[in-house]
Amino acid sequence: MRPRYDALQSQAAQHYLAERYVHSAAGHSETARPRWLSGQMNIHIFAANVDETVVGEEPLALCPGRPIHGERIPSMIMGFGDGHHRCPGSYLAIQETDIFLHRLLALDSLHMERIPTLNWNELTTGYEIRNFMIAV
Repeated sequence: MRPRYDALQSQAAQHYLAERYVHSAAGHSETARPRWLSGQMNIHIFAANVDETVVGEEPLALCPGRPIHGERIPSMIMGFGDGHHRCPGSYLAIQETDIFLHRLLALDSLHMERIPTLNWNELTTGYEIRNFMIAV
């Protein structure tokens, strides 16, 4: 069973990531003292995940097994972060979710009890699904 990242690519739970940084920058000459720069870098995760140069045509369409174009780009793109901030349990989380959904959706008696409410969360800049009631 191959983990599926296609829904995570186009429907990331969080759309923006704000990262604070502090680093040294070399001075204008060899004798100049280094200076410290600080600021905030804003990463638009949604835009990165639906970049057509990386994911190909129709980036919002669900496409299991979609080829990713580029070097050293993980199949979940930015769904679990990147670099030293990347979630170390991402592969386990995807595998557990895949197993759970396969078993749940295979139940013949599965049905929706209530239509869920979809809200936008300004803090995480992502969506929330509330009151999604299912029964078997």
